[in-house]
Amino acid sequence: MNCRLCGSESLYLFYLQGNNGQYHFYRCKSCKLVNYDLRGGLDQKKYTYTFVDPSLHLHKQYKGQKKTFEFI
Repeated sequence: MNCRLCGSESLYLFYLQGNNGQYHFYRCKSCKLVNYDLRGGLDQKKYTYTFVDPSLHLHKQYKGQKKTFEFI
């Protein structure tokens, strides 16, 4: 794997992330950029975002919102 910024091959394992250490991050010795190893996949499910319309005040995401604004 080469650095995505400078193209150097001098990368070392910087840290692991995930419950099973499945996400590998490597740091470049030349430019210090931290590179994510794309060979492990691009599973972005943990970043899935669902927009809930704020006018749906009964939605569980907005539970307690009215009390919060009343307090403020």
